[in-house]
Amino acid sequence: KDDAAKKFFAMMILREDTDTARIPKDELYYTFERWCRNNRILTVPDKKSFSVTLKNQFAVKEMMVNGNPTWVGVRVK
Repeated sequence: KDDAAKKFFAMMILREDTDTARIPKDELYYTFERWCRNNRILTVPDKKSFSVTLKNQFAVKEMMVNGNPTWVGVRVK
């Protein structure tokens, strides 16, 4: 299950050392779901698993922006 998130992160995510690089958590997850469908990945990790992978394996920071949970320091390529 984690393999899909790892591949997505490697192929689609760009790290930036700035707090201005950010994406709402829901938006990134929906982008991930679409990517999984387009790449014929049948077992799509749920939102919680995806979030845990980003936090634990990739050390992506999170914060609240205007009341929305947001990943910080990353952009979609």
